Amino acid sequence: MKKNNVSWSALVAAIGSFIGLVGIFLWALVVVAMVPPFMFVWLGACAVCEILEPIGLERYSVAFWLLIVTEVVLFVCLLGSVSWNNEGSEVPLSDCLGWPLLGCVLLLSSSLTATAYHHCYSFWYSKGYLFLSIVLGIGFLCVQIVEFYTCECDHLQSWHYSAAFFVVGLHFLHVLAGVVAMILLLKTGSSKHRHYTSIVVWYWHFVDYVWLWVYLLVYFV
Repeated sequence: MKKNNVSWSALVAAIGSFIGLVGIFLWALVVVAMVPPFMFVWLGACAVCEILEPIGLERYSVAFWLLIVTEVVLFVCLLGSVSWNNEGSEVPLSDCLGWPLLGCVLLLSSSLTATAYHHCYSFWYSKGYLFLSIVLGIGFLCVQIVEFYTCECDHLQSWHYSAAFFVVGLHFLHVLAGVVAMILLLKTGSSKHRHYTSIVVWYWHFVDYVWLWVYLLVYFV
C-alpha cells in the first residue's frame, strides 16, 4: 500500500495568508511585508514536492482552473465595490491617459511575448520571448510603484478610494507572483514540463485581462 506524505507547504501558505490579511485590515505595511518570505518558502516547498513526488497534469489543470474561478469571483466583488459608491471621489487615483495607460501598454505587450513563448517554447530562441515578458512585467511593477508614490489621493478619504487602492494593490501582488513564476520558469527551463509553461502563461493572460477591467472601472469610468 502506497504511503501518502502530507506536505507542509499548505501550512506555510495558510500562515502567510493569515498574516497578510491581518496586515491589510490593520493597514500595517510592516506586517504585510512579512508575506513575501512565506510566499518564497511556499514556492520552494512546492518545487521540492514536485521533484520528490511528481503529480499528473490533470491535477495541475484542475487546481489551476479552480484558482482562476476563485480569483474571478474575488475581483468581480472588489470591482463591484469600486463601482458601487463613487461619493467623495471626484479626483481619480491617476490620469487614465498617464501611468495607468502605460501600464496597459506594458501588460498587453507582455501578453503578446508570453503567447509567442508559449507557441515556440521548444525552439532555442523561445527564452528570449520569456525574458521580454519578465522585463515588461517588471516595468509594469515599477510604473505602479511610481503611481502609488505620486498619487495625491488617500485611502482614508472615502470608501471608493479604499476599495480602489485595495483592488489595484491586489492586482499588483498578482503581477508580482506572475513575474516570479516566469523567472523560475526561465531559470529551470520548461522543455521537460510543458504543463508548467501552459499554467504560467495562462495565469499571465488572466492577470492581463484583469488589469483591463481594473483600468476601465478604476481609472477610466
